[in-house]
Amino acid sequence: MTLRKVKRMLNQSDDFLVFTMTQTDDTATFGVFNQSAESWELLLNLAINDYHVRETLRNIVSTADNYRDQKTQDESE
Repeated sequence: MTLRKVKRMLNQSDDFLVFTMTQTDDTATFGVFNQSAESWELLLNLAINDYHVRETLRNIVSTADNYRDQKTQDESE
């Protein structure tokens, strides 16, 4: 999806969650932008009712956990 299409969809949406990652040579910064507190409830309802959304969310959390574990191991060496 192009950035232009994402911006258009955000402008037309009543609610949203946007997951972001900014990566430099040695650091990755993750972020989440949301419209309101109900955005998280919407995501959880989608995850409960849709296998693909649930697996995508699981992959996001697993990737973040793996990254943090790897970073912790690298710092302890």
